[in-house]
Amino acid sequence: WAAAGADIVELDGDAVRAASGSPAYSFALRHAAGGHVQPLSLTRGYARAAAALGAQLFKETPMTSLERANGKWRARSDKGEVTAENVVLTTNAYTNGLWPRLRKTFHPLVSIIIATDPLSDTQQREILPGKVTISDSRLAIFYSRYDRDGRLIFGCAGSSDTVDTLGGYARLRRGLKTVFPQLADVPIVRKWAGRIAVTPEMMPHLHEPAPGVLAGLGFSGRGIAMTSVMGRALSAKLLGTSADDLPFPIVPITPLPFHELTRRLIPLAAPAMTMKDRFDTLTDGA
Repeated sequence: WAAAGADIVELDGDAVRAASGSPAYSFALRHAAGGHVQPLSLTRGYARAAAALGAQLFKETPMTSLERANGKWRARSDKGEVTAENVVLTTNAYTNGLWPRLRKTFHPLVSIIIATDPLSDTQQREILPGKVTISDSRLAIFYSRYDRDGRLIFGCAGSSDTVDTLGGYARLRRGLKTVFPQLADVPIVRKWAGRIAVTPEMMPHLHEPAPGVLAGLGFSGRGIAMTSVMGRALSAKLLGTSADDLPFPIVPITPLPFHELTRRLIPLAAPAMTMKDRFDTLTDGA
């Protein structure tokens, strides 16, 4: 990263503990230009900007069919239909079978999250004192940041949209205690989950499966940054930019081998990765 021009600083020992407030880490990389946003607030901001430019937004209207008619595309939902020259599919991990094979190009993982009560000023000076975002290198990655009200947001890999599935909530509580033992008894006020579309390359896919149809998905847990780049790429393509000048290559829709079997096994991935992390911790300390 540093060779590519990124401002990366190595931290170890006391410097890691001072920056994170955690005794669990002995080495870290600090990306000074990094940051974090509230995803829902960002989405609402995009929506307001689009509406101000004349876009019409329809919520709770999932598309039920998409067909070619009279040289245009007709998208139908249970509440009506829209006819357009171009269609952009950006459903990421929530992609269904509407466009053949598209949902088979990624693995549907889940991220589960908890939020604590707002921490005291003393706690906030000790834990993530610079209000940074932190994530680690576990297979079942732990990550954490503050919200604007001083709640600590803490997440890890999950098994389904229900946080409690296969011990997900217990893993979060154990993880919070491991990373920040001083918060072992802090009240938890919220818990939720969201899906992640993970590609084999850990990079997004840009598809053009038919004339006038584009799809961008597979952000592999880095959607806040990568969707903004993909959005610019999609709009540029619609406005006539050559495929050679886009930040992502246009690739064919290629289903992953044994996708249906893998999809059924995905809920077991988080517990399995957690067990592997525990084993690695034991062997590293031996």
